[in-house]
Amino acid sequence: MFSLLVFMCFGQRVDDEILDDIEKSERTLFLSFKRFYVLNYWPIITKFLFRKRWEELLKLRSNQEVVLVPLIRARKEAKKSGLCNDDNNNPRAYVDSLLDLKLPNEGQRNLDEGEIVTLCSEFLNAGI
Repeated sequence: MFSLLVFMCFGQRVDDEILDDIEKSERTLFLSFKRFYVLNYWPIITKFLFRKRWEELLKLRSNQEVVLVPLIRARKEAKKSGLCNDDNNNPRAYVDSLLDLKLPNEGQRNLDEGEIVTLCSEFLNAGI
């Protein structure tokens, strides 16, 4: 089932090794959310009081980016080269809609990679 979610998100089948890395990073982050609730209150103060938790959260986020950003970049390159058009019988992936999205309140800018990673993570976690 998780393989199907990754396919829907990124529009391509991935190797089992990459799939395991994605699953591991998403599971670790999802199971750790309770520990990070305290960081929502007075972030400036909690950053110093709970320094190890901040570092742990940043490390989990970094691991997530290491796993997901190459898939996002690969899809972006495929879109530029025209390999993922509807006439090639390739399904439109969730990442395609995120890459095309323009934020109207911020000068019609596109989402950056960090924002796309967050939204892809939410998509995968919601599917699970």
